[in-house]
Amino acid sequence: MSTQSIPKLGETDLDNNRLIGRRDAFHVACVMCSWSEDDLPNRPKPGMRVRFTSAAFSEVRPCLSYNEKAHGIIDPFLEVEDIQLDTKFWVLLMPGLAGAPQHNFDLSIPLDPDMNKSTWDCRDCD
Repeated sequence: MSTQSIPKLGETDLDNNRLIGRRDAFHVACVMCSWSEDDLPNRPKPGMRVRFTSAAFSEVRPCLSYNEKAHGIIDPFLEVEDIQLDTKFWVLLMPGLAGAPQHNFDLSIPLDPDMNKSTWDCRDCD
């Protein structure tokens, strides 16, 4: 095996042929969440990029654009098109946001001002 580093989850590798067929397993930190009550007009979907809405890390809202840094994605393996609003679901955290993945871990997500629901813009307001 070469001494070159193997890309981590969330990274790509330009040397395509070097790792073709390589198998590995990943630990992915995840948090059980619900959809933010303040964002009920939107429907949560598997694979949707989301951000936490508070320091409790229990509710999420969609990212406002692809450029907005996501905290995680809604479980992409759910076999539903839309998730019912009262359903709890797993959010898989983006690499680097949690300490060493284990069954109980600390979150290292800076509490940004936009995690305060009162500062959200009024998307699709009447």
